[in-house]
Amino acid sequence: MMIISIKDLSNKFKKFADSFEGTNYQMWIEARSFCIEDNKNDFSIKDLKNIFYDKPSVEGDVIKINWTSALLEINSDLEYTSDDMGIRVVGKILNIATLDLKEKRSKEFWDIVKQYVDIPPGKTFIHKPGPGSYLCDYMMWGFSYIFVSNQRGLFVHAGSSD
Repeated sequence: MMIISIKDLSNKFKKFADSFEGTNYQMWIEARSFCIEDNKNDFSIKDLKNIFYDKPSVEGDVIKINWTSALLEINSDLEYTSDDMGIRVVGKILNIATLDLKEKRSKEFWDIVKQYVDIPPGKTFIHKPGPGSYLCDYMMWGFSYIFVSNQRGLFVHAGSSD
């Protein structure tokens, strides 16, 4: 792919990431949109390195996957709660993060994504970071996906740590 423009969108996701304040972990998102000359070839690690030209090391593999797999993993990660977020009642945990809050998180995330790429996208890729890669720092959950539709693309890397 020939990448012809890149825009850092991390600030567009900042308010969303900040909404996780009050959980027992911190969330962060790094995102960049890009335009491509054509969509004939699959996305590669070389393309990802071009998008993150300003970072010291972007390593690993980029693998084409189906959209549903990405959707399920991202929603699962965004809906993550730990036992510490609940109230223990007779040996059971009642989560403070209700189903409504979980659905709200997923909806808000996808509403932002839809501003930059079609959902479902024409092509979906996962980035599996290699050792020492700038894009690999998360503890509890994390993901790195590339969505490409027509001549537009979006890379989203998110994670959580305590």
